[in-house]
Amino acid sequence: MSKQAGRVTTVLLVLAAAAFLVFAWWVGNMTHSARLAAAEFMDNLAAEKTAGLSGSLVELAENLQEFGMPLYSVGKVRLTWDLKARAEIILEQGGRKAGFALSLERRGNRWQPKDAPPSQVSVTAGQNQPLLALTVGDAALTKPLEPMGHDKLLTLLEEDKRAEWLHLGWQDLAEYFTVFFQGKEVAPVVGMDALNLYGREGRVAAAVLTQEYVPDVIRVNINTTGFGGIHHAQVEIACSGRWQVVEAVTGRSLDLEPGSVTLRAQGDFLLMGTETFQHRLIFTPLEAQGKLRLPSVIRAQGVPSYPGTIEVANMGGNLVIVNEVPLEEYLCYVLPGEMPESFGPQALAVQAVVARTYALGNLYASQWRATSAHVVDSVLSQVYNNSGTTAAARAAVESTRGQYLARDGKPALVRYFSTSSGYTASYHEVWGEGTGGNEAFPGTPKPWLMSKAQFPGGEEYSEENYADFIHNPPPGCYDEASPWFRWHFTVPADQLQEIIADNLKSVFVVNEKTVERQNADGKFETVEEIPDDPVGQLLELIPARRGEGGVLMWVDIVGSNGTWRVKREYYIRHVLRPQGSAQRPITLVRHDGSTLNNYSLLPSAHVIWETQGDEALEKVTFYGGGFGHGVGMSQYGVRELARQGWSLEEILAHYFPGTQLTALD
Repeated sequence: MSKQAGRVTTVLLVLAAAAFLVFAWWVGNMTHSARLAAAEFMDNLAAEKTAGLSGSLVELAENLQEFGMPLYSVGKVRLTWDLKARAEIILEQGGRKAGFALSLERRGNRWQPKDAPPSQVSVTAGQNQPLLALTVGDAALTKPLEPMGHDKLLTLLEEDKRAEWLHLGWQDLAEYFTVFFQGKEVAPVVGMDALNLYGREGRVAAAVLTQEYVPDVIRVNINTTGFGGIHHAQVEIACSGRWQVVEAVTGRSLDLEPGSVTLRAQGDFLLMGTETFQHRLIFTPLEAQGKLRLPSVIRAQGVPSYPGTIEVANMGGNLVIVNEVPLEEYLCYVLPGEMPESFGPQALAVQAVVARTYALGNLYASQWRATSAHVVDSVLSQVYNNSGTTAAARAAVESTRGQYLARDGKPALVRYFSTSSGYTASYHEVWGEGTGGNEAFPGTPKPWLMSKAQFPGGEEYSEENYADFIHNPPPGCYDEASPWFRWHFTVPADQLQEIIADNLKSVFVVNEKTVERQNADGKFETVEEIPDDPVGQLLELIPARRGEGGVLMWVDIVGSNGTWRVKREYYIRHVLRPQGSAQRPITLVRHDGSTLNNYSLLPSAHVIWETQGDEALEKVTFYGGGFGHGVGMSQYGVRELARQGWSLEEILAHYFPGTQLTALD
């Protein structure tokens, strides 16, 4: 190698070394500044300075604040080829460390945090008690929650994240509130009374069941006289023996002499005579077989007496009553309101199993948890204590004690009704899926609640022959002894169009998604309001869609002012109800020849109609079969099958195929 070449090589090596040193200095400087930026970001989160953050960084900030800022440090920092950086953030809680990668990017001449892995705060079961858990990507930290004592859940407001407890009263719930039993999550149910509570900064974050929840007690909201609603202006409670009242939270108690007391709301308080209470009151008879009466509530039996305890709470200035009663005792007071004693012991036993199954499903769903109950005492659940109880009802409940129908290890969804047309209806063709504006109709099929023939031979439903089926039902239909097996009525067209116009509006108010109007393109779409005269002159009624068994799912109403479509069995029954006036009564004739004027609802949606009129519609005659929604078990059908000697198991398998007869532990 020449001296000149050697000098060139030396120069190049020096330049390369210098470049490397410059690059190393630059990398070190960039890494150091990225580390400082990451540390500053974490310092700001610790000081709750979160202005200007977005996306995953906001989520991280909120979750770190919710968890409580752990110790933190910045670990390794790496630059990426696209001049971005990833800083390892090391979190430490209770001696345990976990790390996640914070992404940074250059903005101008400064590093700024860009994003972080997904993060959340939750609770986990833990070995001895629930733990508050923070996860950031794959990193996870936990710390103990604060014990809040042993309690009973009375009321649950899930949307408001609040709950009422027997001893703690009203408390806020953490967003991640969870109930555990033996390390597994379980759904909270009002009435659970073996709960250890754990909190975070004054909110209840977790509850642990100390023993398995057994649904052997049910909580019932009591309606006013006439079943006008569950909010009472005042409540009178009476007892013929010694009794006691205890105030929740404070535990303050008063022993009461035989007689009655009257309760009223005053602001947020309860008044009982000269006594003032801040929390709900719980009334209990002190003598064996003692019962409480509600003179302020009138039922078919007169003044009802209630087993169990009665609670009265002030909810928004109205009084709400809860009767907490053993499940089996509750059923003794349900059966007389749901099935006549004359149907016989076997039919009553079947009804007891189905009523118990229905009650258990409602109990776990706790639809009335916002008013401290599982069910109400009206047809919105099952009619309870309208006419007291009977020896026959008690015998039916006792003979089936604890038995219910299960599906997939849980109480099966069951439905029952009075009378079938000769076919039951499929659940998904009567009810939708979801609630409110998100409801989808038809719903999801339930294999054990599908349409089924209710006569020997069980011919499949035929839409082409449906009119003949209604006019000439096959022999041996299980429901033919019911007065509602067949019925008919005639309505003048001008009166029917008035009925439809009025009822379209009322149905729309309840569920606007069930009423649609045909547009200029011939398509049906929902509307924002119903005009004053939606129908005009009634021109035609069209059974636009039927489900299996013939139940109406859609009916189209064609008028001079437009064409309307009403969806779902109940709303169709409401829109076409034969409710005339005193001056123009509509007479409904039943299967047994009996008549009823101005009936408040179309008896069932298993219905056809025939029209009269040459140039214009003059009158419409409706012919139908059955009474009720038509899904599940027909009570008149049960009576006949029991009369024919079918066993309890055979009858239940007929109406609810694919369910299992099970007993409560």
